Amino acid sequence: MREVLKKLEQLGIASINQGGARVVPVEKATLDVLGVLLNLRHPPDSKLIDQVMEVFGVLMELAAQSAVKCASDGQLAEAIASAQNILDADGDGAKQHTALRRMAFLFIEISEHLVLQLVFNGLQTQFINNPQHPEDQPVLEEKALGRIIKKLQSGLKKRDEKVVSEAMMRMNKLIRESVRTAFNTKN
Repeated sequence: MREVLKKLEQLGIASINQGGARVVPVEKATLDVLGVLLNLRHPPDSKLIDQVMEVFGVLMELAAQSAVKCASDGQLAEAIASAQNILDADGDGAKQHTALRRMAFLFIEISEHLVLQLVFNGLQTQFINNPQHPEDQPVLEEKALGRIIKKLQSGLKKRDEKVVSEAMMRMNKLIRESVRTAFNTKN
């Protein structure tokens, strides 16, 4: 029982004091509780998934902007190739997802932004590494994806933070719309 209470306290959903335990509102918990919340139902709460995707998108936009500022020419070339891999997935949702993750990891690594890396690691542990069914990854619409990738690559080549930021914002919107459509189709 002590171990269970200790784990609840680590998750931030219980406060253990002398004389007993007190439940803490989930809004005051740590990021560690996210995985538990996502696994409470199958399929997970679509609103919660959308919120995670929204935060992930903001993080990726920031990481891409930071990467543009401090990347070497070689790192930018790698980022451009990484973006191309998303297009080369040819409508395979699982391959698109894998290529998107690789690009995200690359931007995070290039950014050398410690807090961003730590928050991303928390999301990765709770959400990204815990997909329900890899074959169920939503497919991103090819034409829209192509326009976004071309804009992203152009911004990376020119080291234009504004263009890169806008492309990442559009990418996030496309991903969130695809996820919403996938959830609506299943339910």
